[in-house]
Amino acid sequence: MHTTGIEGKAPRKFTLSLTEQEVVEFFEKAGIAGLTAEQLVEKFITELIGSDNEDGGYIGSWYDDILLAREGDDTFLSYLLIEDEYDRFIECYENAAAYKDECSRILRTADYSGTDLTEDDLAELSFWEQRIREEQSVMGMMFEDYCEYNPDHDDYNSEVLAVTAYRARLTNALIINNERTAE
Repeated sequence: MHTTGIEGKAPRKFTLSLTEQEVVEFFEKAGIAGLTAEQLVEKFITELIGSDNEDGGYIGSWYDDILLAREGDDTFLSYLLIEDEYDRFIECYENAAAYKDECSRILRTADYSGTDLTEDDLAELSFWEQRIREEQSVMGMMFEDYCEYNPDHDDYNSEVLAVTAYRARLTNALIINNERTAE
């Protein structure tokens, strides 16, 4: 299960975009069940992810059936999440970005000082470039594994962009909700 950025079990708030008619019908469904709308959503999500039981119950099974029906239409993101590789991929991605920053720092320092790179600078630059290649190699192997089962999805850059967009949305949701719960 994906855990990057999860600090605890603090409640999170989400905004739903529903038409007025959907709101009325949703509240009716909740009222019939003797629940508030919030309680109905919470129960649905708990059942969906299986927080209270191992198998996810009826709704979890329904979701799994829908997921299986999508066979062959998986994205790299869904592959990473299903295979429990999302955190590892993000760690490699963030490491590579940090190593690139180190390379940029070395080059900026030499550029600002108006000097050529020293032997030490070149050695350090080589070290960070090797670390970047290692992280990119791991990410590339993950993508190759994904492509074995999804040969029609071979655009690495767009798939990685979708993964990082998901990461940004998740991070944003966690930050916004942390701010709301702190108020």
